[in-house]
Amino acid sequence: MLKRQNCYLLKKVNDTYWLLPYGQAIADQKKGCQLNETGVFIWQALEHPMSEDQLIQKLAEHYGIEDADRISLSGDIHDFIHTMLQMHFLSETLSPLGLPLLRQMKIADLNVGLYGEPDLFPSDFESFYTETSSDAAFGPTASSDSMSDTAFASGTVSGLNLPQPDQQIEAVPASPSWCPPGQVLIKNRELILYEYEDMYRMLFPEMTNIFEARMTKDGHYVRLYCRKPVYQTENEHIFHAIRFFFLYLAGMHGLFALHSASILYKEKAWLFSGHSGMGKSTHTALWHDLIGTPYLNGDLNLIGIKDGHYQVYGIPWCGTSGIFTTKTYPLGGIILLGRASDDHLETLDDTLKTLRVMQRLISPSWTPEGLERNLDFAAELSREIPIFHLCCTKNPSAVDVVKAAIDKEEGSRHA
Repeated sequence: MLKRQNCYLLKKVNDTYWLLPYGQAIADQKKGCQLNETGVFIWQALEHPMSEDQLIQKLAEHYGIEDADRISLSGDIHDFIHTMLQMHFLSETLSPLGLPLLRQMKIADLNVGLYGEPDLFPSDFESFYTETSSDAAFGPTASSDSMSDTAFASGTVSGLNLPQPDQQIEAVPASPSWCPPGQVLIKNRELILYEYEDMYRMLFPEMTNIFEARMTKDGHYVRLYCRKPVYQTENEHIFHAIRFFFLYLAGMHGLFALHSASILYKEKAWLFSGHSGMGKSTHTALWHDLIGTPYLNGDLNLIGIKDGHYQVYGIPWCGTSGIFTTKTYPLGGIILLGRASDDHLETLDDTLKTLRVMQRLISPSWTPEGLERNLDFAAELSREIPIFHLCCTKNPSAVDVVKAAIDKEEGSRHA
């Protein structure tokens, strides 16, 4: 939504109209701007925020412009708005554009709506699409005549009983409008993150087909500006960018991602976590080969509390392993890995447990509030579930040490 910036006043000086700065705009050495008749109409129309499309509609009605001429009008107004945004006369609030709902997926207990053209979203989410949404959009009986774009845009398609999404992600195959610099929170090869009053803006330097993303502070709405993927790597870029948005929303809902590989043992999820190269994949493979434990996820596990119990939720992101599940399992415990010349367990005090678990969380800690959420969750988790510190080799004997500890822990719980 477009809105007028404060600290500018529209005044007629002799026979011309000017936007003149006052107050803080003068202190910031902003300049005035002369407006023609159309510019005056736009400024006055934006007394109440509206979208660019609404503004074009209003102008077309005011000047009696036919539909055939609206393409030219749209281009002219887009250029004018772009200039006004660059000169700080206007600002843009982040809100849905009203693109059609393509698919809806459920990850953990969160519903995520994907809006836009089919070519923009990777197939990696296929296993997490909700059944009704999948059948409606791509099933053999679905037809474009039976479902209106308006219904899809609202997220409530008649007869499908789709819940309102917890997060809306609109993919826009275009360059973004100009945005003033914000406060830099993160800057590295993977992500440049800017904070604004009402949103975050994200640039992904290594993801060449993604121009940028903008997300509301509550994580409910995301607008992803990108180029249609041509190569598989470009599909992967969009897949991994969406992970940032989802994990931010998940943290707001008490769900936290631990960098770890996981297996299913005694009907519970056991998570192996350590720094890169520490051997989490090696250890889960040993369990799988020696004991026959099923794999759950090769790189990332989402943890939360449901009905008073810790759960591990299936998610599509799994690093390069290709190992993931869509199911939810009770959390058994976490094994923190460390290198040693022999295999043994070391005791960690409560503080070290909390800190080491927190360090393995990749849920966003962009702000002090985010860090506190991660720390509080790690502290509570460390109090409630077993945390083992395995100093180990990469030999089968490491399995015997951890298995004995888990069996003893589980035995005492059921005694």
